Amino acid sequence: MATISVINKSKLEGTSRIDSEFYKQEYLQLNELIKSNEWIKLKSGINDVKSFGAYALMNKVFYQRSGIPFLRAMNINDCEVDFAGVLFIDHEAHRLLYKSEVYANQVLFSMSGTIGNAVVAASDWIYPINSSQDVAKITTNEKLNPYYLVAFLNSKYGLFQTHREAVGSVQQHIFLWQIQLLNIPLLRNIQDRIAAIVLNAEILNNKSRKLWADTEKKLLLELNLFNWQSTHKKTFVRNNSEVQSALRIDAEHYQPKYDEMIGKIPANVELIPLRKVATYKKGIEVGSDEYKEKGKPFWRVSNLTRYGLEKQNLNYISEPLYDELNSRYKPNKGELLLSKDATPGLAYYVNEEIEGIISSGILKLKLISDIPPYYLETVLNSVFVQMQIEKQAGGSIIIHWKPKEVMNTLIPRLDDTKEKEINDLVEQSHKQRKQSKQLIEIAKRGVEKAIEESEAEAERWIIRELSKSEIKLDINS
Repeated sequence: MATISVINKSKLEGTSRIDSEFYKQEYLQLNELIKSNEWIKLKSGINDVKSFGAYALMNKVFYQRSGIPFLRAMNINDCEVDFAGVLFIDHEAHRLLYKSEVYANQVLFSMSGTIGNAVVAASDWIYPINSSQDVAKITTNEKLNPYYLVAFLNSKYGLFQTHREAVGSVQQHIFLWQIQLLNIPLLRNIQDRIAAIVLNAEILNNKSRKLWADTEKKLLLELNLFNWQSTHKKTFVRNNSEVQSALRIDAEHYQPKYDEMIGKIPANVELIPLRKVATYKKGIEVGSDEYKEKGKPFWRVSNLTRYGLEKQNLNYISEPLYDELNSRYKPNKGELLLSKDATPGLAYYVNEEIEGIISSGILKLKLISDIPPYYLETVLNSVFVQMQIEKQAGGSIIIHWKPKEVMNTLIPRLDDTKEKEINDLVEQSHKQRKQSKQLIEIAKRGVEKAIEESEAEAERWIIRELSKSEIKLDINS
């Protein structure tokens, strides 16, 4: 049913928007709730906001496998940065892009693509760090704690404003002057408490990532691959029989670095194909015509990370279609999800019930041996498997890793004690990340309840939620 919003002409002045979408009843009501509290325009609570428009310099910048991290909008998630997908630049490029350098305690805000995601640049990150022109760097003043600000920006009251202001038919974008005009509630009594919760979430998330990195190092040390650097050779010789056997004529497939990697594996490490430890079921493609604004989740490769399933850019399908497909394509507790297309080799062990179905770019792996599941997850995400994918996968635009190749992937088996040790550390890492996510949700919902009800009620709710969780922290810190 169509709805009508009546706006006084005086309220149109000062804005460049006259389209009806901008004045939806939902947006007007949410804005009124913000303004029922003490509030300011963001520009009054910051010292600076900038993004360096470096398009003219980007032809002089070359991305690398290591160096200075170069954050893009796609790396900025809900109160965290995905460093696993970060590109790198060298020191000369960093010097050219000095205006876009990132500093600790700045709020990083995505301005394109999935706009509105915000995170605080943590003090324990390894600097220097740079960023693209689509990442705004916001430096707050004494009115706004940066950790409170990211909780607000990632809440429904922050996101509705950024989505409302966004422009662009293909890729959404928001400009610096629009960011400065966002309405921000001050919440003087609860702001520091919200900030403390977000800070504790950041600490937990950083611990989780460090534990994951340490575990990955432990695995690579066992495989004699830690600090090993593959060498890409321009010329080499292969027998015709090898070509006939592999049914491949592309030179990349026969690079000596792949054999070199296998040759470095210690003799006491057994290598077995994945098909001996797991069976697979491929997801399904429902087609974009079945996508809905609301409904049941349809998980695609873009939603899968080695840390879990992320809801950014999540598509939905109708409940009737979900009911038809869920018995075959729903992720089940105890299975591993593994991407085979676009970004192949992302693996995640499902340790809780998940609603939704998976796309055809994802495989469900069901274990048929006693291999520890988190250990297998670690192996599948490791450089050892990534190099095998690099050799086997094909596709000029979108990379495809065929299920047959997936199931022939070599899996190293260590002794039981070492596999269990790695398994337990990864499980602990996932637990810390889950707790971090819980704290972020408590902080965001706390902001929303303060706006909708009162700061006192929000504070009582936060205390109750924290007491129900396993997370121990001092919310007065």
